Amino acid sequence: MQLSFNHVTHTYMPSTPFEQHALQDVTLSIPSGSFCAIIGPTGSGKSTLVQHVNGLLRPSSGHVQVGPFTLTAQKRKTALNELRRTVGYLFQYPEHQLFEETVEKEMIFGPLNFGVPKAEAIERAQQLLPAVGLSEELLSVSPFQLSGGQMRRVAIASILAQQPEVLILDEPAAGLDPLGRRSMLQLLYEHHQKRKQTTLLITHHMEDALQYADHIIVMNKGTIWKSGRPEDVFAEPEELMKVGLQLPETIRFMQTFMQSTGVASVPMLKTRAEVIAYLTSYLQRAEKGGV
Repeated sequence: MQLSFNHVTHTYMPSTPFEQHALQDVTLSIPSGSFCAIIGPTGSGKSTLVQHVNGLLRPSSGHVQVGPFTLTAQKRKTALNELRRTVGYLFQYPEHQLFEETVEKEMIFGPLNFGVPKAEAIERAQQLLPAVGLSEELLSVSPFQLSGGQMRRVAIASILAQQPEVLILDEPAAGLDPLGRRSMLQLLYEHHQKRKQTTLLITHHMEDALQYADHIIVMNKGTIWKSGRPEDVFAEPEELMKVGLQLPETIRFMQTFMQSTGVASVPMLKTRAEVIAYLTSYLQRAEKGGV
């Protein structure tokens, strides 16, 4: 499902001493089926931007188009229930969203609320739990008896059970260790690949944006500072530093490698495994006098 913002401005507490322009004349388009990472310094407007996609916020001016749904400043009736069935929103620390007595009731709550028959909702729960790395035996267990990692996976599965066409991930791996973060994001990325839904990922980790996104939006002071493919966005490190961002770890390492070896250019490598493979190949060629 394609998303578009057309000259969208959002102002918190307008006409008061606390007035704040969180978005300023934002115009952008996100293609259907893309995995889009939204990055930028704290307070740049990332969360405000995505909260317009499922109607949590309305534009102060301009309009937002989410497939067939149009959101404007006017308070005319919008089918928000259908919009929110279409747009799944995973907040930071999604385990705080849990409230039901059992894992099964938690997972079927959303689908039932959106009109899915109970038998189908239960079937979705049974299929999704193993997909997020949990046993079906947990369906009858209280989610509050689970570990923190398990609770987060249940919360994620409860959103995925709604089968949204658009999935918003607002720092979904916040608070996890590096291994847990990679595992969580890989799970969500594989789901994206399987479902081909439009996915928006808000993240402070440049490595995640580089590894998973096919499109990146850089925000700064409520505006779209830069938008494009990862290789284009990360091609200008000095510009990124101006807005308080750094290059991903792998790109920084390869830049140092270029400076120390005199290599004219290197590919944009997304993971440590790719860096290791490149360096192994380089050393093998160096031994044969090929560099």
